[in-house]
Amino acid sequence: MIVLNPRAWALWAALPVLALAGCAENPAEPVRGLAEMTRLATPPTAMPDFVQASRSAEKGDYLPVGVDAPARTVKPKTAAGTAATRQELEAAAKANQSEAGAKSKP
Repeated sequence: MIVLNPRAWALWAALPVLALAGCAENPAEPVRGLAEMTRLATPPTAMPDFVQASRSAEKGDYLPVGVDAPARTVKPKTAAGTAATRQELEAAAKANQSEAGAKSKP
């Protein structure tokens, strides 16, 4: 006679549940139903009114999976435009540094 340890018994007991979960369209449904039946899980509750009122009726700003983002209307800067922006920013930085240096002197 073969004697199984407790882990082996747990595995054999879990096999039918796993088999049911594999046959379901949503694998969590049979497991959740079994958990609710044995009172290990609670059934989902209705959403409170203040939560429903706080959510907008519009869809979010996200894109669903598999949908490409729309083409951008803004064209990227050319090398000359990037160089001009860099010069403007460096000139503004120098002006800020000279202004900060003038204010720090008593």
